[in-house]
Amino acid sequence: MRFFSNIFKSLIVIAGLLLFAHVQASAQTKRLLSTINKEQISIGDDVMLTLAIEAGTSETVFLPLLSDTIGRGLEITQFPLRDTLKVDGFLRHVLTVHFTAFDSGFYQIPAFKAAIVSANKDTAWFYSVPMLLRADYPNMTAEELAVIDTAQQERIFDIKENVDTPFTIDELWAYLMLYMKKYGIWLLLALTIAVAIWYWYKKIYNKKPVEVIKPKEIVPAHVRALSMLQALRAKQLWQNNQTKPFHSELTEILRGYIEERYQVPALEQTSDEILTSLHISGLLTTETQDMLKRIL
Repeated sequence: MRFFSNIFKSLIVIAGLLLFAHVQASAQTKRLLSTINKEQISIGDDVMLTLAIEAGTSETVFLPLLSDTIGRGLEITQFPLRDTLKVDGFLRHVLTVHFTAFDSGFYQIPAFKAAIVSANKDTAWFYSVPMLLRADYPNMTAEELAVIDTAQQERIFDIKENVDTPFTIDELWAYLMLYMKKYGIWLLLALTIAVAIWYWYKKIYNKKPVEVIKPKEIVPAHVRALSMLQALRAKQLWQNNQTKPFHSELTEILRGYIEERYQVPALEQTSDEILTSLHISGLLTTETQDMLKRIL
């Protein structure tokens, strides 16, 4: 039993060593390499910095964003260029930066970091090793420095044109996923606050006053008829020998009142039909019916 137990322990140790070696080998395949083509320059000399890292074809690589300087006293002279090369089934992402120093002394090139986002949106960070650069005055006498033609500076430090580097949708999506993973809770909180403010402004602050529609005043039939009769009296038609217009307007007012008050279509019926309808309905007394007959 002790023999088999020792064998089992040995197998566990060997498996652990193999797993550790595999992890170390996998980790070593991805390193952010930082190199410069010169370690000692004269002030104003061009120095080329190269950052390189290898990743899988399904992974997204984010290299450092450099614009003006790469460190204290080290100024970028050309727009950084990025390139991608296929190497043994991997993609090597290379960033090339040209810079210089305009004063003598030792300068530290800082450690840069790059991010690799895998297909399942896991992010891994990689760091380069810092380096040292020495800048000296040119090996010239004071008299030689004094007679340098300043026109030569344009040839030495030529201004480069803008370089158009297209920004793809995949890069935009990768950036969004990276920031969502890092600041997702804050973005969600900001979105919630924005929606709440919009709802408050739309529903409460900017609430329109309710328009109250005043109901139409209902005038009783007899009040309207009396008002029309008063207006007819004021015209004094029959006093001015306009008997026919007077009687026409008078019967029209009376027919309108009968139709509205007793729901009889008096405006469309003849006088006999009106009297018959009112007689059948029994709404009027015999005396009232006789008066109405004389008028109609």
